[in-house]
Amino acid sequence: MNLKYENLINDLSIRDSCPPINLKEIERVAYRWVLSPIENDSNFLPNYAFDKVKNNIENYNNGNFGNEEKCLRCSLSMYETLTAAKINHNKLPKKLKEKLGYTHIAQGKIEKKDGIGTEINCVGHFSFFEQKNTDFKGIFSIVESLENQNQ
Repeated sequence: MNLKYENLINDLSIRDSCPPINLKEIERVAYRWVLSPIENDSNFLPNYAFDKVKNNIENYNNGNFGNEEKCLRCSLSMYETLTAAKINHNKLPKKLKEKLGYTHIAQGKIEKKDGIGTEINCVGHFSFFEQKNTDFKGIFSIVESLENQNQ
């Protein structure tokens, strides 16, 4: 599989299998925190690339992240429902919300050809590794504002 952000995995010198071998193709509606407008260049960056844009990479260099965490941060964070996306955003500390700066939630339909992902965890989150030619800007659209939920 040709992953869109394979260079990030190489950049972090991840020694273990990345992405993990137990990932599967996914076909489902998914939700993601984004910035408005949906065409914003940062909206569909993997967590590590987004952290680099935000100059927030200290956890990668100080030993706070092991290989598994670094690997998953080379993927996109997604949620199975709009409710899960809202609840998990609301749980973030105020300073982290401000640092991340997300303003909206977007919804889109992921197809098997788009890549591979983890199982959905107990809080409705999954990590998704995009295929090289995937362009979620044309698939996702903003469905709700986070503005009123940032308190």
